[in-house]
Amino acid sequence: MAKLYLAPDRLPYLRSHWFEVIIIVLPFLRPLRLLWLPIVLARLWKQSQRALRRKMPAFIGGRSLVMVLITTTLMFIAERGSGGPITSFTDTIW
Repeated sequence: MAKLYLAPDRLPYLRSHWFEVIIIVLPFLRPLRLLWLPIVLARLWKQSQRALRRKMPAFIGGRSLVMVLITTTLMFIAERGSGGPITSFTDTIW
């Protein structure tokens, strides 16, 4: 009801959101809101696929760089002071 109250034009809002109005007026129909879940999830899936297609190279490159830095840091910590061939951070990256 708050959305209806806040809508600038209430009649167009009622026409476009009739399903919500029916659910509010008839509370026993509230479980029917779950019918919208597959529709919303399908839209979200399509939007995320489009966004990932555009940003995938940067995403993979960024994740790869982060993984290299994390594993290099862990290896440097593990090998530091052991007397092995790794004596600096750049040796660990190599």
